[in-house]
Amino acid sequence: MKIAIIGAGISGFLCAYRLSSEFQISIFEKENYPGGLCSYACFDNMPIEKYNHFFSRQDKEIIRVINELGLEGSLSWKKVRQASIIDGRFFDMSRPLSLFGLPGINIFEKMKLAAFLIKASIAGDGFVLNQQTARVWVEGNCTKNVFERYFKPLMEFKFQNYNDVSAAYLWARIKEGKQNEIGVLCGGMGVLLDGLMEKIREKGAKIILGKTIKRIERTAKNKWLLHDNKSFMEFDCVLCCVSLKETMQLCSEEVKNILNIPDADYLNAGSYILKLKRPLRQGYWLFLNQSECGLPNVIIDTSPLSGNNIVYCPVYLRAKNITEKDRENIFNNCMSALKNINRDFDQTWVEKKMFCQDTSVEPVLTNEFIEQVFSGGGRVGGLYIPEAMYERHLLKTVNTQAVRSKLVFERIMERNSG
Repeated sequence: MKIAIIGAGISGFLCAYRLSSEFQISIFEKENYPGGLCSYACFDNMPIEKYNHFFSRQDKEIIRVINELGLEGSLSWKKVRQASIIDGRFFDMSRPLSLFGLPGINIFEKMKLAAFLIKASIAGDGFVLNQQTARVWVEGNCTKNVFERYFKPLMEFKFQNYNDVSAAYLWARIKEGKQNEIGVLCGGMGVLLDGLMEKIREKGAKIILGKTIKRIERTAKNKWLLHDNKSFMEFDCVLCCVSLKETMQLCSEEVKNILNIPDADYLNAGSYILKLKRPLRQGYWLFLNQSECGLPNVIIDTSPLSGNNIVYCPVYLRAKNITEKDRENIFNNCMSALKNINRDFDQTWVEKKMFCQDTSVEPVLTNEFIEQVFSGGGRVGGLYIPEAMYERHLLKTVNTQAVRSKLVFERIMERNSG
């Protein structure tokens, strides 16, 4: 059976890794390089991830793949600390009892917040929460003040307009479990990408870079045609390992009508990568800056992990492209945030800087999106869209891609045996 995979990011590679032992695989990537959101850029004459990636102990499926590739020796676990800067004050948030030091929340609210976080962290599946928004969920279990002081800054950082974001999203974020220990690949995600590519090619899969697919359509014989600018290719199955938004733009009208997937807001992402001349603040890797509504509100310092004074300043814009003016504002807000973290900081600390950005990096998880897509959505035989497959942790992480690639493999094997 001939299978086409559109997108040579981590999702496409994981699907190809599972399928290439059984089927004839061709991977098409519009860029001239593989990796997608896990790809690298040249920064200060060295390759560096455009967006930093870490693992938690709960990421069991991707850890299994790492071990299968013989890369377990490259995965190391680090005890880490995180901090919040609230109203200009620095709070170590590395321990559960840190909650009781938060300002602006009385002791009764702190106890309710602690109970809420414990209950959410042990819940098995967030799908049952998709009938309420994150705000309603928090305020119903804690108080409005707890939401305003503790959750609102982070929701604004990620979504700006957060009032329609599902409680299931916030549950998944609480469950993620990267508070005190994270896993990092020595050499970064490129080690995993290279390992996957080597195995995929060993099994005969083709990776075709710089190939833009313009349209996909189903034939009367339930085959699939992939059209580029000049010709078309026929396949038995197609995996669209790109965003659901891009997938819908590729599909013929007939396929769109069958899928009947609603339009969704997507987040565009950007990240300033800064090389500093000196450490930002010893011992901490994650800073949540809640002193202003401006962006960024999150600073990720990789020096406790790598020894290099490399800082990521991520930003998300909902349904809006990042303009030059946005970049200027992001950088200025970043400088303010770094000053809040270390009062001695000034711009002369910045030795090198680079800005990376990508569009449609992940859908906004509203209740409507979860209900119509993850609960089943439309399906067309032979077309598989990993992003539209339900995975109980919901977040778009590397582990989620590994779980969904497994689901794709199981469905194709079932279809082939039938």
